[in-house]
Amino acid sequence: MRDVVVSTFPDVFGRDAIIEWPGGVHMQLYWHTKAPNYAPLQTVPENRVYVSQQSAQRFVRGFVEFSRGKVVSDDSRAPASRSGGPARPTGAYASNRTSARIAVLVTDGHLPYPYGRELMGYEVANLSARP
Repeated sequence: MRDVVVSTFPDVFGRDAIIEWPGGVHMQLYWHTKAPNYAPLQTVPENRVYVSQQSAQRFVRGFVEFSRGKVVSDDSRAPASRSGGPARPTGAYASNRTSARIAVLVTDGHLPYPYGRELMGYEVANLSARP
C-alpha cells in the first residue's frame, strides 16, 4: 500500500510525485517526457532506506512489485555494523534494476550519526583518484 504525499507536479524533464511506502519511507517518482542531457552513469547508485522490523517485509514486497525488480539478497542476520547498530541483527535486502539499487536496512531507530540519515551512495572505481 502506498500513499500519495504530493500529487503530480511538473519538473524540467517531465512530471514528479512523492509517495509514502510502508515504514514511512518517502520516495520521489518521476516520469520523463523530455530526454535528459547527461552522460550515462558508470555505476548504479545505491539508495538506502531504514525501516522497522514490523514494516520491512511490507516495504520490500511493495517496492519489488512496484519496480518489477527482484530481491537479490536477503540476509536477516547481516552484521549490525551495516546500519550503525552496536550488536543488533539487521536485515539487508536489495532490488536491482538497470537504473536503481536499494538497500533496505532493518533497525530499531536507535542509530548513531550519520546512520539513518544518509540515503544514497555512489560506487567509485578508485576512491583516491582525482577527476
